[in-house]
Parts: sequence; C-alpha cells; structure tokens
Amino acid sequence: MKDIDGLASMMESHRDIELQSWLPRDATTEPTITAHTQVVYYSDAYVYEADGSLESALAMDKPSEASLQKSTQDIVSSLNLHSDQHVFAVAVNRWANNYYHWVAQGMASWALLLDHQKKRKEERRLVLLAPHIFKSFQFQWLTVLGGDYITLPRKYAITTGTCLATSSSHLNPSRSSVQQLRKSALASLKAWLRNSPESVLSGLPATIDRIFLSRGVKGARAIHNEFELAEKLESIGYTILDAEKYSVLQQIYIFSRASTVVGFHGAGLTNLIFADPSCELIELAIVGKHNDCFKRLAALLPLKRYSKLHVEAHPKHSDTAATLEINAQSIGLAIESLMEDNPSSD
Repeated sequence: MKDIDGLASMMESHRDIELQSWLPRDATTEPTITAHTQVVYYSDAYVYEADGSLESALAMDKPSEASLQKSTQDIVSSLNLHSDQHVFAVAVNRWANNYYHWVAQGMASWALLLDHQKKRKEERRLVLLAPHIFKSFQFQWLTVLGGDYITLPRKYAITTGTCLATSSSHLNPSRSSVQQLRKSALASLKAWLRNSPESVLSGLPATIDRIFLSRGVKGARAIHNEFELAEKLESIGYTILDAEKYSVLQQIYIFSRASTVVGFHGAGLTNLIFADPSCELIELAIVGKHNDCFKRLAALLPLKRYSKLHVEAHPKHSDTAATLEINAQSIGLAIESLMEDNPSSD
C-alpha cells in the first residue's frame, strides 16, 4: 500500500480470514425457531408478547402493563383465517422502517421461517402479519422472498393459532439467517431474470463493476461536498449510484455483479449480503457516527475483503440545512491506495 501521509490512521483493512476471527460469538450461534400462541398487535405499530414469553420475529421492546390495550377483535375470524390452516409470523419493531434492520434482521428471519416450513413439509400456510405502515421497499421484499402476507388494520389481536418466531433477529444478524436470506434472494433473482428479465435490467447503468453509493445531500449524515469524491471516483472507473432509485431486485442484481463497492455508512450497504465472493467493500465511516454492523455483515459472508476508512467530517451550515463536509481528496487517495494494494481487483 502507498505510504501516503495521514492515510494509515484513517483505514483498517481485513481479508476474509481475519474477519472470521473478529466475529462476535452471537453471530455464529445457531438461531432457534419456536412456536407460541397468543400474539397481540397494537395500534402503535409494534407487535408485543401476550403471554410474557414470546420474542417475535422483529419485536425488540416489551410494553409496560399499562400500555397493553388488547383489541377485542380477533383477526383470525375477521379476516377469515383459520388456525388449523395457517401459521403466523409477526414483522415489525421500532426500527422496522430502517432498511438495514428490515433486510438483515427481518427478512433474514422470514427466510429462515419459510425454509423451516418447507423442510417440515408443513401443510399449514405460513402467513406474515404486516402492519399498515409498511413502505414500498418492505412489500417489495416480501414479493422477492415469497410466502403469504396480510396487511393488518389497526388494533387487532391474534389469540388463536400458532405464531412462529426466530431468536436470531431481534438483536443482531446471525450467519445462518444472513446466508439463508442470501440464498433465497439470489434464487428469486435468477427466476426473475429467466422469466421477466426486463423487470430487473431496465434502467440499470451500462457498467456495473466498481460502484460508489451516493447518499445525496439530504438526510442523516448528508455530505455537502460528496460530489467532489464522486467526481474523483468516476475518473478512475467507478459508477455513481443512488440505491433508492432502483427496485429491490435491481439492487440485489447490482451488488451481485460489483467487484468493488464504496459507500458511506448507510442503509444501501446492507445489500452487500448479495455480493459475489470476489467483491470488496470499502465503507466510509464518519468518525463518531457509525457502528460495526456492516463489518459484521461482511464477516458473515463470503466476501474477499472489507475495508473501513475513518473519515473526519465537519459541520457546514447553509441557509437550508446543516450538512457535513469532508476532505474528498484524502479519501480519494486512500481508496486509490487500497485499489493499488490489490491489483487483482482491476
């Protein structure tokens, strides 16, 4: 690697074997799937324990007794579902609208539950109970993975039938859940490319190899002068992408084809779950505004190399909003240095 002043303190870089030794113990613990009866759904868009023991597929918080306002309506009867024909799963938590949590935790759990039912040759249909507040990407994901789901009205209680839950989702992703999600999603992508390729390929960039995920200039951790870094990376062969402009299937396709992914810490990097084993991730982590969730994902996957550049960013106030400003030149040099350190990525 080039000896460039100031870069050594900015970066860490790990090959796949090094990442394996870093993994926390809970990441390699096999998830367990349990069955419960009595699950309560509330109008504040959370799913909670009704019997004091259930940990739902995505529920992380348990409410106080005072907040347990059980509905008198039984969704099983009102929606004409019968407990002898269906098994239920729940899919919401306080972070459900965050893409990372929804995919790496929620959909990873859903993939496990679907696989569990298939292996058991269960005749009852597995139905995911989705809250009415779901966004487009969440319904897209349910379509990608398959299975049945129902969008719930407000204030319903499920008090009959069986609810499946997996212990792997309410804290952090595990290897089993992430790899099952990867397997299921890539199988769906192949089916779409075989049967309806235009729905995936239409509107994609002509070149998908080295990609830089843009965060734009709005929202949390927005970078005022991100365009300076984008221009630098574009000049050395990177394609600039805004992940939100593409469908879920298209994002899976893009990451499955990329050789190098560069991006600031953010939801778009979740899709590295679907990257080819030869892919490298370079995460740009603003000092004090990131955690190791994507390092964990990289370690759970067959990924060639994970690198993190610790980026200093300073507040910049304008007439419209407060954003951050980076030293785009030094970050560009660091990325070039990593590329030169691994010529096989060319």
